[in-house]
Amino acid sequence: IYTEKLKIYLRHFSFKETEELKEIVSSAEMNIPEVFPLQEFEVRGQATVAGNFLILHISTQLNAQLECCICTQTSSFPISLNNYCISTELEKCDSTIFYFGKELQDALLLEIPIAFECNQGNCPERKLIQKYLKSNP
Repeated sequence: IYTEKLKIYLRHFSFKETEELKEIVSSAEMNIPEVFPLQEFEVRGQATVAGNFLILHISTQLNAQLECCICTQTSSFPISLNNYCISTELEKCDSTIFYFGKELQDALLLEIPIAFECNQGNCPERKLIQKYLKSNP
């Protein structure tokens, strides 16, 4: 196994060989700059070949810029993947190169909350809409 910028080159690997991953990636390269404005982040983990499968465990952390659902101001929200698992059958790889950028992109986007409120859930403008919200029994 050999790695390069979210690509894993499968060549002359042995059973259960493990390769350490550590790459600096730009959000522009991931094609997600609208949520993760131009920033670089580290992707680290391991790639292992087990039987007919390529298994990756990756971790990363970056900040998303999200709009508050109450005041509509943009705020930073930390997104992290810890030991996220990606697996694929070696037979399904188009060539001897496996690009895991799409899987990483999907995993990051799935971590974005549906409704985001600034100030860690305490938007200062919440009091203006409180009368329209259901109260907790």
